Amino acid sequence: MARERCAIFHGRETILDKIADYLQRKDKSPLTVYGPSGSGKTSIIAEAARKVQFVKHKDAITIFRFLGTSPDSSNVYRLLHSLCQQIMLVTTGKEPSLPQDIDDLTRLFHKLIREYKSSKPLVILLDSLDQLSKEHAAHKLHWLPKQLPEDVKIVTSTYIESTDIIVLLKSLFSPDSFILVPKLGEELSCKILKSWLDVKNRTLTPEQFNVIENAFTQCSLPIYVKLVFESVLNWRSYTVVDDNSLAFTVKESIIKLFEHLEHKHGKMFVSRAFAYITASNSGLSETELEDILSIDDTLLTDVFRIHVPPITRIPPLLFVRLRHDISSYLVDREVDDTTVFYWYHRQFIEAAQSRYLSDETFEDQIQSTLADYFIGTWYNKPKPFTYSDYQVKRLKLSANTIDTDRKTSPQPLTFKYKVENREKVRFNKRKLNRLPYHLTMAGRIDEVRSMCLFNYDFLSAKIKAVSVQQVLEDFTLSKNNGSTLFSVLKQIQSSLMAFPKTLAIEISGHLTPFLAQKKSSLEKMLVEKCFNVIKSDEMPVPYQTSFTIPHNALMYKFEHEAVPFGSKVAMISKDSKHLLAMTADNDLVSWDLTTGELEKEIRLYDPLLLKMNIFTVDKEKDVCYLCSSYQKTSNILIVVNMAACELINTISLSKTYPGVGFADSLKFAVTSDKIFCMYVGHNIDVFDKATGKHLFALDQVPDKFLMLPDEKKALIHEKNSTKFFMYNILNNNIESQFNINEKPKDFILAPVGKEIVVLYRDLSLVKVFNIDATEGNVGELVCDVKTTGNEKILSLEFSSNETFLMLKYNTGVYFWNYKLNKMQHHFRIPDEVKPVHRVTDFFGHLTPDGELFVVAYEGFLVIYSIKTNKVANIIEINRSKSEIFLMASSGEFFVNTSSRGNAISTWRTSALTMSDNQIQPMTMKTAPRYIAIARSGKVAAIRGNLGGELAVFDLIAGTQKFYIQGDIDVMKPTVTWDGKYAVVREYHSDEAVKIFNTTSGALEMPLPLTSLQVKGITTCTTMVAVYVQGDDDKVTYVNLYSVPNGKLLHKLHSGRPSLHDMVFVFTSNEEFLIVSSPHLEGDPTVADITAYDVKTGEETYFLENCRVRFTTMILNEPALFITQNVRQSGDIVVVVDLQSKKILREGKLENMDNQKDWSASPDGRFCIDRDRQLYDVINFQFKWKYDADEEYRKQSTQQTYPRFLYDNHTVIFPNITAGLLKLATIDSPEIKFVCPVHGIPVCLDVTSLGMIIVGCDDGRVMMLHKSNKNDIVTSAGLDGVVKREAIRIKKQPKQKTNKSSVCTII
Repeated sequence: MARERCAIFHGRETILDKIADYLQRKDKSPLTVYGPSGSGKTSIIAEAARKVQFVKHKDAITIFRFLGTSPDSSNVYRLLHSLCQQIMLVTTGKEPSLPQDIDDLTRLFHKLIREYKSSKPLVILLDSLDQLSKEHAAHKLHWLPKQLPEDVKIVTSTYIESTDIIVLLKSLFSPDSFILVPKLGEELSCKILKSWLDVKNRTLTPEQFNVIENAFTQCSLPIYVKLVFESVLNWRSYTVVDDNSLAFTVKESIIKLFEHLEHKHGKMFVSRAFAYITASNSGLSETELEDILSIDDTLLTDVFRIHVPPITRIPPLLFVRLRHDISSYLVDREVDDTTVFYWYHRQFIEAAQSRYLSDETFEDQIQSTLADYFIGTWYNKPKPFTYSDYQVKRLKLSANTIDTDRKTSPQPLTFKYKVENREKVRFNKRKLNRLPYHLTMAGRIDEVRSMCLFNYDFLSAKIKAVSVQQVLEDFTLSKNNGSTLFSVLKQIQSSLMAFPKTLAIEISGHLTPFLAQKKSSLEKMLVEKCFNVIKSDEMPVPYQTSFTIPHNALMYKFEHEAVPFGSKVAMISKDSKHLLAMTADNDLVSWDLTTGELEKEIRLYDPLLLKMNIFTVDKEKDVCYLCSSYQKTSNILIVVNMAACELINTISLSKTYPGVGFADSLKFAVTSDKIFCMYVGHNIDVFDKATGKHLFALDQVPDKFLMLPDEKKALIHEKNSTKFFMYNILNNNIESQFNINEKPKDFILAPVGKEIVVLYRDLSLVKVFNIDATEGNVGELVCDVKTTGNEKILSLEFSSNETFLMLKYNTGVYFWNYKLNKMQHHFRIPDEVKPVHRVTDFFGHLTPDGELFVVAYEGFLVIYSIKTNKVANIIEINRSKSEIFLMASSGEFFVNTSSRGNAISTWRTSALTMSDNQIQPMTMKTAPRYIAIARSGKVAAIRGNLGGELAVFDLIAGTQKFYIQGDIDVMKPTVTWDGKYAVVREYHSDEAVKIFNTTSGALEMPLPLTSLQVKGITTCTTMVAVYVQGDDDKVTYVNLYSVPNGKLLHKLHSGRPSLHDMVFVFTSNEEFLIVSSPHLEGDPTVADITAYDVKTGEETYFLENCRVRFTTMILNEPALFITQNVRQSGDIVVVVDLQSKKILREGKLENMDNQKDWSASPDGRFCIDRDRQLYDVINFQFKWKYDADEEYRKQSTQQTYPRFLYDNHTVIFPNITAGLLKLATIDSPEIKFVCPVHGIPVCLDVTSLGMIIVGCDDGRVMMLHKSNKNDIVTSAGLDGVVKREAIRIKKQPKQKTNKSSVCTII
């Protein structure tokens, strides 16, 4: 292609000179050549590539790609693969082994460019960036290096109409990095045409050339010149021409070309072929087009007018001839892992649409035929073909209709094949991507929904093969983006991309309420399918609704396990299209806010050297500055372009601040050439921006430094004083100073930078002062800002539309109209969202249109209407306070993080006032903290995060039986083994132990023990044992009471009190009670264990020196427990039978960490510790560590240790930071099942009936069920779920929009 383009290239010397200048100068940025479609950019790039060795270096290595013209240059993955391969081949001489992952490939390409050093300069030319497919976010250009070494140059091109690429490039690079390609002009166009005619040994008459010259005055784009050239090749010397012989626009010229081809190849055939190619939207393979033409009966009737073929298919040579005549304008590319051809120029697409698809009815027919093909409707199935009356008569046919197999290709979701006798699967991306599009464009919406959007097999295949984002685009295109499923998929997008196999549990856990619908629906059938998929894999299914159906306003919920809990380092780009957040590893993560896709992750700095935890955002420049408060050895300032998530610069400042303790103690302000660093309580240091060299320090010791908008001046307030200084940044002088009458608490700049608003230290006075000498005396009082109450003002902030000064106090906000100089609104926080504890701060933003004031208060969004001065809505967004609450510059959405989670949520402003009537999962008022489950598996008592919240659940019915809140303040609850009674310990009471009836919720009996006496409680079916602190602090007792009457049965002497973990449990046969007694000195984790006969109260067995954390009952055995016995020879694992009073077996486990708790399988064959390490305690062997390659950033607590299910075969454990439950078996270390929690799993337990109970940080109580052979939960199947949801929906009251009238007009 390059030779062809160079052979016909003429002119453009100015542009080539500019490219040559770029290649020779020391420019570190790529160069972009851009212009209108058809302006000759490809020819310019081809000619530039030919001249590289003449203008750059005779030995320069030139790599050029004409993107979109071949399968290897059609998507960014293949492009990077070929570029890396060629670079490594020419530099090392060896065939390289390249990574398969796109992210790894991108990193390798950047590394090859960054580290390139050679006597042979490297020049890469990439033509038509716009021709790359959008796969792997190619048009976001993350793969394109932004900084080049001296020996590397990159030249790219794109057409001017691809605004997203041009805008992005211009945000990254200076104007010097762009060359605009103009039109050819009349003179050059004529010159080029004559040269092309010479090559063909052709000439024109003067009259003919006059017509051409006149045409070139109307249009002189290179593509137009080429179209004119191909047209005049058909002229002869005797051809009479006039001004109507040529079209005067590109589009009209293309139409003339189409008319010529229709005349030559047949109008019907050309029209249909070009219609299908154009309607495909991205191209068709030759096989596809031939198959599609073969099921178009209208076309076949026209083709087979005079004969009956043996096979009813389009003759393949027909399109071969047509393609030959238009080959210059069709190009091969790779789409969906298939080589297809499509129009190369945008003008051809527009012209073909105008000529062949302008009639809506005809376009529907074309799109419908394409849809039928990708459905596979006529694969291996005869299709009726009807001959016309003329054909029947002429061909003497006996019937006018026959059924014929058109021999079309199959269209399964996956193709199976074998490699070395191993079965492989390849997804049919053509069907997955094209079918929803063509069904939608054909208006067959019901089929889009049934075949694609609500079809589990299709959704699962597309998510695995392509992306969740493409699925969401299918919903939007077909106008199904108002469905609940669409909202759910948007919310779980980041989780699904990481774990696509969780689709079934995600859908069934979110949409369980649809099962209760009496009428059949696609949603209901989809949920049923998901349940069956999970059960067929013998994995846990949702026992009831597990996840919160997202509010209509929730756009996306971004989950990334490396983002720390309660993240405060997050920012939104100026164009409101990108969200950036810092991870604990100094990685900057970027999400596309228009699609919800994870864009990229970049490592800013080695986390072992510095933790980046201080950031400053410059919204106008769209950059953020990051540094660290840990500065013992270095002070690094990192500059990031927020729009592109690109590292612009890393500046090492020559002065460090080792004493910085808090992130808000160090602040930066940056101008074009200087960096101002303010370490609170010290002088301001000024550094050179280019080198990081310390230039000087200002004399003042400020507590605040404000840069004025023009960056020429800054206002400084001297610490603990009334003095303000106006500092001239350009000449480094104090220009003026002034005093105010009292010391300020804070101050902010007014919108235009000519006034400041000062909050005084008594927090009740707010005044405005002039700071612009042109407006009056600097420091002159402009006005007082007076509130109507006596509230203490906490902070000052101007609204985004610069109309209001917002004065925030602890329970409300005053709105002072800055322009009108009067108080205009006053909003108070509604009582219904106020917690019992004191709230010290909250966030609030006024939307740019001035219509809504949105407040993030604790775990709620409170939406105030400025027009009505009332609360428009209250939305609970999490069960902990928001750590950040940002508004996009556009005002279209908000972003928040919570203190107890690492998810980042985005909320659409336009939907914030909508009511939310969805059925929600079983939820407590606060996050569940402790779970106590009856041995029967039918009842559970769960205590919330606050001690005053205790709920008792019927696990079989999946409902809450009763709620205790506020009456008592309980510790960890316990439940009798039959589930009839819940026993709790109350704080601050003389009757601290209380026995509740779990059926009625009534208090059966309080036990006369003070809260200080009670140190532990355990139960069996008929008894409760209480670990009691004696009057002497060095002595403890165990009291045995009967249940429910509270009668004291025995008082057992237990020895010394346990200050750490302890063993306190009944044996499975309820005959013995095991109690640990710690040693007076030594290891606090080691204790003696005593077993008591609960009937007689006598001691029956004693074992000294046992590790408490490794002592656990074997549930399926009457009186066995397993422990780790500390002996002189080392720790020995022993299994003790209390009935025979013997050690049944013992053995040594190597490499065992004695500081980690473990639990035993119900049959006692295996144990697992909190680090997911499995031990065989029959053969005393370490087996393996589950999920060993994954990083578990947050240690599990005792409430979330790994658990064995009662099937003795399955292990379940959480990854707290990632918000995942993982399930494995004792057969292998492979993870068999992953279940997202969409929050933090705070507590976890299992029941004897195969249920998994998970308490989440947002208050949800998740219930999953894994059936087994001995399962007696007959209602655990799909029918049971349907019944439970129907009952739950009937009982659950409809949610009402929370509104308040607490707002007042001043």
